[in-house]
Amino acid sequence: MLLRKRSENLLDQLPAQYRDEPFTRSCTGGGGGSATGNAVASPDASPGNATSVPPGGGASAEIMIHVIDEVRRVRRNFTCRQDVLVAHMKYFEAHLAGVAQEEEIDISVHCDVGVFEWLAQYMEDTRKAESLDANSVVSILISSEFLQMHGLTQACLSYMCANLNRVLRLPIDLGCLSSEIVRRLSQRFTDEEVDALKDKRNKLQGRLFAHKLQDLLSEDDNALYSCIYCRGVFTAQQREVTVCPSASALIDFHGRTIAPHVASSDWDVGCYVQHCHERLRLSWREIYWRMWARVQLFRCSTCGLHFSGAELEHCAYHPKPPVWGQAPDANIGVYPCCNQETMRFGTSRGPSGCCAREHIAEVPRGGEDSAGVVVLLAKLRRHRDFACVPFEQRESELFPATTGCDLRKSPSLPGECSGVDAAEEDEDSSEGDAGDVAGGGGGGIGGAQPLGCGVGY
Repeated sequence: MLLRKRSENLLDQLPAQYRDEPFTRSCTGGGGGSATGNAVASPDASPGNATSVPPGGGASAEIMIHVIDEVRRVRRNFTCRQDVLVAHMKYFEAHLAGVAQEEEIDISVHCDVGVFEWLAQYMEDTRKAESLDANSVVSILISSEFLQMHGLTQACLSYMCANLNRVLRLPIDLGCLSSEIVRRLSQRFTDEEVDALKDKRNKLQGRLFAHKLQDLLSEDDNALYSCIYCRGVFTAQQREVTVCPSASALIDFHGRTIAPHVASSDWDVGCYVQHCHERLRLSWREIYWRMWARVQLFRCSTCGLHFSGAELEHCAYHPKPPVWGQAPDANIGVYPCCNQETMRFGTSRGPSGCCAREHIAEVPRGGEDSAGVVVLLAKLRRHRDFACVPFEQRESELFPATTGCDLRKSPSLPGECSGVDAAEEDEDSSEGDAGDVAGGGGGGIGGAQPLGCGVGY
């Protein structure tokens, strides 16, 4: 019986830089401004700033919006009809609920002036979204998500998906993108499309693979377990057909030798992924492909054993036949290549060996299953450098019996290390990205600075 134990929410264990909300720190790499807006009553407010709406309808109230650009040290006022503001920026809906039309309303927004001007033009004419470009889309996306401009957020995501390599070439701090935005971006790409991104500085690719990994391991069929005997990792389906090299051999009702894996009750996939990162020093990209290969199942036509995709190169054999002893020890032999003992008659677990070659995966004849196996094998071979464990390193991937990993004390997934490692990753992810979206020192529409709002009555 398998004991299922998985992290309920893998994303909760992601490194801090992958979980933080985008407006809790400066996004320009500089000293940054305040991340939250203050409720400010405008000193210039006057009854003329708001117009009452007749009970039967008529013009909506005009609202004064004070935009404070702390990077450029500029303040600018905008006016907008209340109905237009609430229709597009759902963020203000709760703040303005129950406010009488005749009340004077002032709103303070901490934001790039150019960005807010663009947003104001979009509220007047949504065709403004057609003018999105690589320089502006990140700032517009961050602001539109915060202000809950759902249609514009969708348009920005679509543009980024179609032009992501262009965006990645710019000096943009993509660490400002929220986890939710990155999750939605990852869902628009296949894993191979994420792999093909030209992101040399890993500004976004690692985060996309992190969400791909979460989706992969969240599927029931991909639930991973660890064997208490061999410390290998397997899925429920793989347990039914694979052999544990360390478990006690048994004979079933058909006379066949069986040695099933036994799942550990205190093993957690989050700790395993942490082990891959901290002990094996694997990147997000490598960990994703290793996990993807680990949950694939094939059968070798050469050795007759089932194997996971990560074990593609583990078809074991001995280059020389065994040398058998003389009677009365004629049942015992030794392989001269590695001095491993063997027996003529005994409970064999299947082929073994000190050398290995690539498994020859069986392909079902005809049907969708045949096409599916061929596609999976081709995909596995394209990414074998990351997906497959070399035969010589098969022991290093085993999850250690005692790791000291306590998710309650040190929750983490790949990419989060204690102390120096975490700081180094954070530094690497932001190095050189101190410039704003436009590539300048905070000029133009591209300044991706923190955005905060305050409403005063």
